[in-house]
Amino acid sequence: MSLIETRTAQLSRRSLLRGAAVIVGGAAAATLPGVTAHAASKKLDYTFHSQETGWSCSAGSSKIALSAHGINPPESELRDALHLNGGGLASIDYLVNVMNRYTGTNYHQLRQWSNADYAGRLDADVRHNVDRGYGLLINVWYYNSGHNNPVRTSSGHYLTIMGYSDDSYWIADPASYRNGPGFWASKSTLVGWRKHNRYVAGVNINGSPTPPPTQPPTDGWTTLKNGSTGFRVGSLQHLLRSRGSSIAADGHFGAQTERAVKSFQSRNALLDDGIVGAKTWPKVIIRVTKGSTGSAAKAAQVALNGHGARLVVDGQFGARSVEAAKTFQRAKKIEIDGLVGPQTWEALI
Repeated sequence: MSLIETRTAQLSRRSLLRGAAVIVGGAAAATLPGVTAHAASKKLDYTFHSQETGWSCSAGSSKIALSAHGINPPESELRDALHLNGGGLASIDYLVNVMNRYTGTNYHQLRQWSNADYAGRLDADVRHNVDRGYGLLINVWYYNSGHNNPVRTSSGHYLTIMGYSDDSYWIADPASYRNGPGFWASKSTLVGWRKHNRYVAGVNINGSPTPPPTQPPTDGWTTLKNGSTGFRVGSLQHLLRSRGSSIAADGHFGAQTERAVKSFQSRNALLDDGIVGAKTWPKVIIRVTKGSTGSAAKAAQVALNGHGARLVVDGQFGARSVEAAKTFQRAKKIEIDGLVGPQTWEALI
């Protein structure tokens, strides 16, 4: 979405955003005028995140929702997983996939309703999700500018509902960096903001119990396979290129990457199943040191960028790359030598 204001909505005072002073994710939200306390309310604990680009609201919203479970991937990783390449979300299905992948469930689905059903279905799903610890990702036309004046976008926007009361929803809007970490909005306001009557929410499928979210393991090698995306895939592809493959390093694990992995596994006496896990990673990684060049150096730079570094991926592992490696090692409490060896690779991947 674009953060350029195209038209400020003319709303009555009664329909303006309503909020109360709260502590969420360690920060206090501003008290908005005319607010009363809500006795029947529930709000999730989360860490607020302001989207890093004008078109990454879907990544920012999903990062907020995931933080309620202690899952905090870099926004850059989420942008890759959502296929945000300098533009907005091409398919809301990507958002469904990302939420299920990171929570370790098949709980999230796209929910879309008629005009007549939308308000009631939304309210039921908000309560169902918040009661079970999940945020709801909603597609709207407006975002809050930080001045209590909603702004209509030209392309739509994603924000996260993280709580409810008798007549309001608690909104965490990644574009509302001046309002962060959130605000109460009346239910009628949110319904009026709708774009395509759709949102991503957890669904209690076939009456079965809602599965609890599980955080991806923080230790050990991440398993990649056909369909995986993100910086880890890009690093893998560069490593495979350094070992003779001609595949593109585009961050998408498709049929060509799977064939390259199977070929590498076969040559290295591994089960050639095309899945890169704890047995394949130690074989494919390459030690990268100061002065290293080529695809292996690019692999390390891509991985470091996935954890917040801002390196030029030029295949020249020089002083800036070494310092980025040391910063990462310091944060992970591993040996600080600036070299990307097996221990650092495992932490990166």
